[in-house]
Amino acid sequence: MTRADRRWLLAFTLVVFFATLVPYGLGFATQGEEWVFTGFFFGVEDGNSYLAKMMRGWLGDWLFRSPYSSAPQAGLPALLPYVWLGKLTTPAGQHTQFLILFQIFRLVGVAVAACGTYAFAAVFFAEVRLRRWTVALSLLGGGLGWLLVLLGQAGLMGSLPLDYISPETFGFLSLYGLPHLAAARGLLLWGLAAYLRAASPVPRFDQAGLLAGLGWLALAFLQPLTVVVGGLVVALHLGVTAVLARRGLAGFGWPEWKATFRRAFWLGLPALPVMLWTVAAFARDPYAQAWTAQNTLPSPPPLHYLLGYALLLPFAAMGVRPLWRSDRWRAALVFAWLAVFPIFVYAPINVQRRMAEGVFTALAVTALAAFRARPNWRKAWLAPVFFTTVFLLLGGMLATSGCPAPPVYRPAGEIRAFEEFREYIPPNAVVLADFDTSNALPAWLPVRVVTGHGPESLGGAVLRAQVETLARGQMEPGEIEPFLREHHIGYLFWTLPDSTSGAWNPADVAYLEFVAQSGEYWLYAVRP
Repeated sequence: MTRADRRWLLAFTLVVFFATLVPYGLGFATQGEEWVFTGFFFGVEDGNSYLAKMMRGWLGDWLFRSPYSSAPQAGLPALLPYVWLGKLTTPAGQHTQFLILFQIFRLVGVAVAACGTYAFAAVFFAEVRLRRWTVALSLLGGGLGWLLVLLGQAGLMGSLPLDYISPETFGFLSLYGLPHLAAARGLLLWGLAAYLRAASPVPRFDQAGLLAGLGWLALAFLQPLTVVVGGLVVALHLGVTAVLARRGLAGFGWPEWKATFRRAFWLGLPALPVMLWTVAAFARDPYAQAWTAQNTLPSPPPLHYLLGYALLLPFAAMGVRPLWRSDRWRAALVFAWLAVFPIFVYAPINVQRRMAEGVFTALAVTALAAFRARPNWRKAWLAPVFFTTVFLLLGGMLATSGCPAPPVYRPAGEIRAFEEFREYIPPNAVVLADFDTSNALPAWLPVRVVTGHGPESLGGAVLRAQVETLARGQMEPGEIEPFLREHHIGYLFWTLPDSTSGAWNPADVAYLEFVAQSGEYWLYAVRP
């Protein structure tokens, strides 16, 4: 990578980061005496959970233990960067520190994604402009989601457009607010680039392969499933090239195959212990099994993928032959990846959409190969690919600069209550509140809750309905105390129900003790 390459990547990273920082800045500028910006404007539920994981790290955790459940947890090697970042904070102004660290992590994620994508593009293109276009398309491109929205078909066939919900299918959403996924994309592509650069003969101790393997080791801590995607792509390429080499097809030989096989060994070796540890940890932890069962990301009907990739598919079809002619060995990986993509995203697993990770880059490389073969073509034809990103940027600005409302904003009185009640609630105590409050509470206080996050709160809709019924003061009085003790609840964060006529009042029962009040919010302790 030349100095000019590094300067361009730095400029790209900074431009993307500061452009996507605008909605966050508007959120802080809009908050005031009545409303407080959570720090997130899309995927707020997950955003608060990232800060809650930082809080757990500050408490002393080194492994992931969700604060959104009172169930026993052994600790899992998942989402660890958030847990570890929390160790850099102190109690004074801690939520603000969390948000600053999140933005720093987001900056790192953009940089890693850009560098990894550039390295992958450099394997296929000697032309610097095509490498840069690959980075731009892969990380800022989208499909026809914007058109579906304009036509009033945003919920086509029961699903939002993939551009708006799937950071794996495209890339911009991960840059926008999912830094662990952005960094994971970059490390995945960086490892694949190193694998494809293997030259015959590869030494027994392959330093280049080991270095790339250390990147995949970091990837195993960021997003273990992306290691699986990378491993499947490499295994697929080795299988395809072995068949082609056996048939003696021009461009494929056993020396090259042996070199790539050895590089694949060193690429996967460092991450293997972490992946085995992850599998074992999830297999033996009942909480992890329940969390996995609740964490469902099904793929929408195939039409959504066709609409998502429709803008690049015609160019990709015309780029197949030029890419194959230029470098058959490396093109085999891209073509095999694209060929099995439907199998990946419709595999019988809970998180089908996660299996699309990185394939948009393979599609972009194939499409740009058509432009390399036809120098008179104008890149302006690709402009519609970026329309969704423009819509998402504008949508973020509207969400944070308009009239403040939940979940993007929380009532200022509620946040003051969080801060005032912190001195009364011991760390790790289980606090009961309604779903929305429970989602925000662990991001401000070092406590646990029983609801507040879809996948991480065990019990799903049943437990949420019970909590909401209690929060409205409508649960049968005789059922309340057993419910509190069953879920190890130590404190009740209470607000007056919308209708107090006949509603249950915690001040009237002997098993609850009044602790403190802040405005319209009350804190009660459950007596032993």
